[in-house]
Amino acid sequence: MNNRFVLRVFLLVTVLLCGTLVGAGNARAAGYCTQTADLLLDACKAGVVGDGAVGKAICINVSEAPDQQACFDDLAASQDEASQLCLDQHDTRLAACGVLGEARYDPEISPNLFDNPARPSNPNPYFPLRVGNHWEYRSATEVNTVDVVNETKLIDD
Repeated sequence: MNNRFVLRVFLLVTVLLCGTLVGAGNARAAGYCTQTADLLLDACKAGVVGDGAVGKAICINVSEAPDQQACFDDLAASQDEASQLCLDQHDTRLAACGVLGEARYDPEISPNLFDNPARPSNPNPYFPLRVGNHWEYRSATEVNTVDVVNETKLIDD
């Protein structure tokens, strides 16, 4: 599985999960979702610029001219790919805004809203998170393993 695919799946799952927590709200006209998407695009582009500066610093230290040129060529290709990824993510976020609305995302995190994974009261048949469950997702070059463990992570105090 390549990183772009994993990132897109992660973003899609995040957007879908967020959508269940975001109410219809009455801030639709304010454009909070679109503003957030635009700011995240700015941040992504800034990251591309920063990574490009690091790459240039590496390339200027390559002593052989052909190798240095190859370094700069590789850097340009990776910068183009990273910039396109930023734009693709922005498009996906804007599409999510169209589905979820423009309300602010500020969910109330309350422990009583979460199920006990050791003894789930209403398990999701499509995503059963019972302690001990194990999945392996394989591609030609990679294996991603998911294990449900009996651990608690503190969120928002």
